[in-house]
Amino acid sequence: YDIRNKLISHESSKLFGKAKTALDEYQIQTKKVDFIDQIIFIVDYIINELSQNQSLLAFISKNLSWGIFKNVAPEDVNFQDVFYKMIDESDEKIENPEIMIFQIIELVSSTAYSAIINKEPVDVETLKPYLYQTIRTIIINHQSGNEKYLPKFGI
Repeated sequence: YDIRNKLISHESSKLFGKAKTALDEYQIQTKKVDFIDQIIFIVDYIINELSQNQSLLAFISKNLSWGIFKNVAPEDVNFQDVFYKMIDESDEKIENPEIMIFQIIELVSSTAYSAIINKEPVDVETLKPYLYQTIRTIIINHQSGNEKYLPKFGI
């Protein structure tokens, strides 16, 4: 199990690294995009890669976040550091960024898995606009000044 878990973490990390490289190339060739669109770009890239490589998706299963939150091998991209750098380079002030990225990646991991593998509740292309709008809402709710949207109970 330990070897399998390390491989899942490694493959997830590689996927995040490729997505970040693609984002960097896109921003060089076209234009710089804001923080929210950077996250959406990375998510879209990952979903497209997993759609094309369903054996990788089946292997990673719903554990995509391991590429960020599990111990990363020295040769792997530490996407958590990349994510914090993206925040620092943006004008965004994010409250609890680790919670935010965890929620986004877990949402993407589970919904993409179900939509790609099982086509449930819909296929992944139908799901994407709804998923991306939800991600935008998560990020907006984590921006400083938007604490008023947090529920008052349970905190």
